[in-house]
Amino acid sequence: MPENTLLPLDADTIRTAYDSVLWAPRLPTGAELDTLKQQLQGHVQLLVPDVQDLAPRMRGEMRRLTVHVLARASQLLEDCADGSPACEAFDLATMARALLTLYQHPGPLGRPTGADEIAEEIRRRLCGA
Repeated sequence: MPENTLLPLDADTIRTAYDSVLWAPRLPTGAELDTLKQQLQGHVQLLVPDVQDLAPRMRGEMRRLTVHVLARASQLLEDCADGSPACEAFDLATMARALLTLYQHPGPLGRPTGADEIAEEIRRRLCGA
């Protein structure tokens, strides 16, 4: 796993946050839900750069999956930044789980290649081109 995280990555805290949504029989409401969504959004924001740093070292299907997840995470963060109703706790929890899994289990890693191509593919998907 990369050592370039600006803030310490606490996998247990991230897992607890997304599990509280994904396994909840009923989500909280009001301010409690807003706080949970903000926490999950912060976890996604924390994980995206680290997973993006790992992506050029990934190979094959794992790399393609990572590009897909990173593009979706970027779109979700945009939706949440402007307060869109599309910013749902379940989506944030699912994204946090996907990013943490990719971060912790990136598959066999090789020499970094194609970082610019990965970034361009993510931009292309965000722009819908």
